[in-house]
Amino acid sequence: MAEWPDDVFLPLQKLQKLHLHNNDRRFNGTYPETALGKLRSVVELKIDSSRITIFGSGFANMSSLKRLLLGFNGCKIEEMSNITLRSFQHSHVEDLDLSSCPLEAVDKISFVYLKRLKNLNLSKSTFVAPVDAVRSMYGLNGLNMTSVSFDTMYSFLPTFSLTLPPKLEYLCMHGTLYAVGYINGNIEFKNAASLKSLNFEFNGLYALQYNIYGLENLTEIDVSGNYFTNVNPGILKYFTSLTTLKMSQMGFRNDFLLKEGREMFLPLGALKTIVLSRNDLAVMDSQIFAWNQLTVIDLSLNRFESIPFDITTTPSLQRLDLSYNSLPVLSASQRSLLDALATTNNLTLNLNNNLLSCGCKNLDFVKWLFQTDVNVESIDTYTCVSDDGVITSPSSIYHHYDETWRRCLGPIWLSISISAFALIILFMILIYLIYQKKTLVLNIIHRLFGLVNVSKSPKRTDFPNDAYIGYSDVDYQYVCHTVREHLEDRHGVKLFLKDRDTIPGGQIADDIISGIDSSWKTVLVLTQSFIEDQWCRFIVNRIVYSSTRMPAGCILLVLFEDVRRGDISPALLNVVEERHIFSVGKYMGDQGRLWRDKKTLVLNIIHRLFGLVNVSKSPKRTDFPNDAYIGYSDVDYQYICHTVREHLEDRHGVKLFLKDRDTIPGGQIADDIISGIDSSWKTVLVLTQSFIEDQWCRFIVNRIVYSSTRMPAGSILLVLFEDVRRGDISPALLNVVEERHIFSVGKCMGDQGRLWRDVSQLIKNETEF
Repeated sequence: MAEWPDDVFLPLQKLQKLHLHNNDRRFNGTYPETALGKLRSVVELKIDSSRITIFGSGFANMSSLKRLLLGFNGCKIEEMSNITLRSFQHSHVEDLDLSSCPLEAVDKISFVYLKRLKNLNLSKSTFVAPVDAVRSMYGLNGLNMTSVSFDTMYSFLPTFSLTLPPKLEYLCMHGTLYAVGYINGNIEFKNAASLKSLNFEFNGLYALQYNIYGLENLTEIDVSGNYFTNVNPGILKYFTSLTTLKMSQMGFRNDFLLKEGREMFLPLGALKTIVLSRNDLAVMDSQIFAWNQLTVIDLSLNRFESIPFDITTTPSLQRLDLSYNSLPVLSASQRSLLDALATTNNLTLNLNNNLLSCGCKNLDFVKWLFQTDVNVESIDTYTCVSDDGVITSPSSIYHHYDETWRRCLGPIWLSISISAFALIILFMILIYLIYQKKTLVLNIIHRLFGLVNVSKSPKRTDFPNDAYIGYSDVDYQYVCHTVREHLEDRHGVKLFLKDRDTIPGGQIADDIISGIDSSWKTVLVLTQSFIEDQWCRFIVNRIVYSSTRMPAGCILLVLFEDVRRGDISPALLNVVEERHIFSVGKYMGDQGRLWRDKKTLVLNIIHRLFGLVNVSKSPKRTDFPNDAYIGYSDVDYQYICHTVREHLEDRHGVKLFLKDRDTIPGGQIADDIISGIDSSWKTVLVLTQSFIEDQWCRFIVNRIVYSSTRMPAGSILLVLFEDVRRGDISPALLNVVEERHIFSVGKCMGDQGRLWRDVSQLIKNETEF
C-alpha cells in the first residue's frame, strides 16, 4: 500500500465507510498513512494488515473513527505491541475486531490508548495463550466495556520440539519418520542456529497447517517425497535465509501453485535454487518467482506446455530444466528473453524428452536451438515430430535445413507462381476486352470525371405506367380482376399487367424487363406460388437491379398469409422499406382498404413530385450534432478511442460519436447504436476481422444500410484493415458505399496521418455528394 499517491482520497472528504481488505497479500509492509489521513470523516475502517502492524501518525487524523475492523479471513497480524494502536488515542474507536487474526503475542498495554472502547473481539485468535489474552485486558481498566469475546481463542496446539546439538550444520532425516502423516501443531527446532542444511525427504508427511520455528538460519532444505495436498501456503514464512529449496513429488493440487504459489515463495527473498520436479504440474502463477533471486529452476517431469513463469522476473537465471514435459515449441518472445539471459548469465537450458514440433511453422525454433548463445543440453538426443507425423530429431532437420525449407516453401511458391500466371492471363484478357470495348471504357471514365452530363433522377412523367404488377400465373384471376378493379377502375392507377399488356408468344424476359422499365412503381403480389415460380424469381432480380437507379420507395410488397417473411429474398428486402410491406391478413375482409392504401401511397408520391405537398429537403450537415459516427468492435477500442480520435478530433476538428465515450454505461446497446447513427452526418466503419465476427457490429451494418435510404450518397466511409477480405463484407453494405469511399489501411500503412486526413476531408468538406 505504501506507493499510493498522497492525494488519492482527497475527493472523498465526506466518506464514512472504507473497506480495503483482502487486496494486499504481502506479510510485511506499511500503510500510506498520509493518504489515509485525509479521510477525517471515516466512521468504519476495514483494512489489510501485516505480521507486525503499526498504525502511524497519519491515522491520528481520523477523529471520527468508531469501528476498526481488522479481523477477517485475510488478517495477518501476529503481534500487538504497545505502540500498534497509539495513533488512535484521540479517536472515538468503540469497536475493535481482531477475530481470526493469527495472534501470537499481545502486549499488556496494547489497548490502553482506546479510551472509548466498548466492544473487543479476539475470537478465533488460535495462537494466543489465555494468560497473555487476559493480561492484555490491563489496558481496559476503568472503561465502560459492553462486550469482550475470547471464544475459540486458544486451541492448545501442541508444539513438536526437536533439540539439536548446538554446532550441527547438516541434518539428514531421509525416511526417518516414515508415514509420519498429519502433524496437528507447530514444529520447533531448538539449538538450530548453526544448522544450514536439512534433508526431510520421504517421511510421509501429508499435511502441515501450522508453522515451523527455529530454522531462520537454514540455507538448504529438501522436503521431497512428502504429500503436501493440504499444506499451509505460509509454511515457509520463517525460512528467510533459505537459498535452496527442493520440493519434488509433493502431490500438490493441480492449481496449488497457480493460486497459492506466490504466497508460499514470497518470503524467500534469498532463494537461488528451486526444484519442483515430478509434481505433475501444468500451470503456475506467472509471477510466482518475482520476489526471489533464482539462478536455478528445475521443473522437469511435469506437464507444462510452455515456460510457465514470466522470464523477465528471473534476471539472474543461469539454469532452467524443463525436461520430460509437454513443450512442443518455444515462442519467439521466449526465445528472445532466453537469448538476453544467455549473454549476461551463461544460461543453460534442458528440453530433453519433450515431444518437440519441427514442422514447417517451427523451423525458426529448430534453427534457434543450434544457433542460440543459450547452452542447450544434450541437444543431439532430442526428438521432434514433423508435419506428416514422422518422429525425427532437430539435429537431422538442422543438418538438412535447406532441403526442409525448400520442401516447406515449395507448395507456397508453386501456388504463387500459378496465381501470378493466372493474373497475367487475366490481365491479357482484360487488355483485350478494353481494346474491344474502348468506347464503353471511355464513357465510364468521362462519367467519373464529370466530362459528360449525367441524367437526373427519373420522375413520374418519364414513365407511361403508374405501376407494374408482379404475380405468378396461378394468381392470374385475382390480379387481373380484383386488383385491377380496385386500382384502375376505382382509383385511376394505370397498371402494367403481363397477361393484358404483352403480345402472346413474345419473349417473356423481354416483356418483364419492358414492363418494369416502363413503370414508375412496382407492386409484387407475394404468394407461395410466386416464391416457387422461376419467372417470378427473374422479376425479383430485375427489380433489385432496377432499384439502384430509382428513388427510394419504388417497390411495394403485398404478402399473403401462406408466405413467411423468411421465404422472401434478402436481396429484395434490402431495397424495400418496411412501411411499404403490406400483409393481406391485416386487411382480411376489407380488400378495398388494402388497395386504397396502395393507391394513396402511389398518389402521395406523385403529389410530392409535382410539389402539391411540402416535402422535407435532403438532410444537411447542420441537421446533425455530430460530424461522424465511428463503428468499431470492442476489441479495437484502444485504437479507435486513442489513435483515431486523436487524428480526427484533436488534429482535424471532426466531432465524433464514440459509443464507449458518448453513451451511458448500462444502457440499451441497440438504442445507443441507432441514436449514434441517426445523430451523425457521416458514418465511418473501421472493418477488422473482429468487426466482421461481432454480432453487434452486424446490427450496426444493418442499421446503416437501412439509414442510407434517407441520406445523400457518399455518407458512408469504410476503412479496411489487412485482415479483412472484401469478400467478408456484407454485399448490402457494399451496395450503398462508393468505391472511392473505401480506404485500405494496408495501402496507408506507415502513414496513418495521411489516411485519417483524407477521411476527415471527406467528412467535413463534402456537404453534398
